[in-house]
Amino acid sequence: RATPTAPTPPVPVVTGGDYWWEASEPGTYDVSISWTIDYGTFPVASVEVFMSWGGEGEQSLGTVPSSDLGFYHPRVTEGGQTLWYRVRYVFEDYAGPVVGDFSDVFEIYVPTEGG
Repeated sequence: RATPTAPTPPVPVVTGGDYWWEASEPGTYDVSISWTIDYGTFPVASVEVFMSWGGEGEQSLGTVPSSDLGFYHPRVTEGGQTLWYRVRYVFEDYAGPVVGDFSDVFEIYVPTEGG
């Protein structure tokens, strides 16, 4: 008799991003990304956001409610850089955390000021 397989956690899809010069601090850009998520049978939970500079030095930026459908990253760069973002669904279940697969990398080039 086959054991039923557990449902697969949802994978968010990063759908867009934008940047703003000196929105938070002089001389820097802020960046935002947005995503969609098809929960299936899973509840609204959290999305963990990761960023790296062109694939180098990836770091977790924290988690936000998955219902926010976006993340605002202030003072991220002075420009002239390609930033990579990816996100994943996280749900704290009674049996332990449920962590989904990472989204595809969303790449955004932030030009130098005035670029």
